[in-house]
Amino acid sequence: MNYVPPLKALLPFVLLFGTVSISQAATQNMPIHISGSFSATTAICQMSSNTISSYRALSVGRNGNIGQEIAPHKIELNIDCNMNAKAQLSFNAPSTPYSSNLFQTSSNAFGVKLSWQGEPIFPNESVAITMTQNQKNYYVDAVLVRVAPNGIGDYGEHSFNIAGNLAVDYP
Repeated sequence: MNYVPPLKALLPFVLLFGTVSISQAATQNMPIHISGSFSATTAICQMSSNTISSYRALSVGRNGNIGQEIAPHKIELNIDCNMNAKAQLSFNAPSTPYSSNLFQTSSNAFGVKLSWQGEPIFPNESVAITMTQNQKNYYVDAVLVRVAPNGIGDYGEHSFNIAGNLAVDYP
C-alpha cells in the first residue's frame, strides 16, 4: 500500500528549503547623471543680464532671391569684465541642409547667419573674441538668409533655437 504524506507534514520542508518562484517580475534600471561646475577663482566676467535674446522678424517678404539677407538684428550681450579678457564664443545648433555656414530654422527655405564684429560664427565652431574692461555691451549680429525657394510647409510661422557658450580664458 502506498503512503501519501499529508500536505501538512511537507509544509515545514518546503519552508525550510524554499520554493521556486513563478513570478514574472522585472527590475527597472533608471540611470541617474549628476553633473555641475564650479570655479576656485574669482570670475573675470559676469553676465549682467541673464535674459535670453528673442529675435522676431514679423515678415521676411516673398522675395525668392537665393542668398538674400533678410531682417538683420543686433543681439545685445551684457557682459561686465573687471579686466581685459580673451574668450571663445560658440553657438551649437544644426546647420542648414544647403549651407554648413548657416544655422537651421524650421523652414527649409531660410537659415540664420551669425557674426561677431563682422567675423562669421559658424554652427558648432567657436570664434576668438576680446572683451575690454568695463565695456558692458557687446553685440552678435543675426540675419535670416534665403537658402532655397519656398517649398511645401515653408509658409507661415517658423522658428529657430541656437544655444551659445562664452568660454572666458583666465590669465
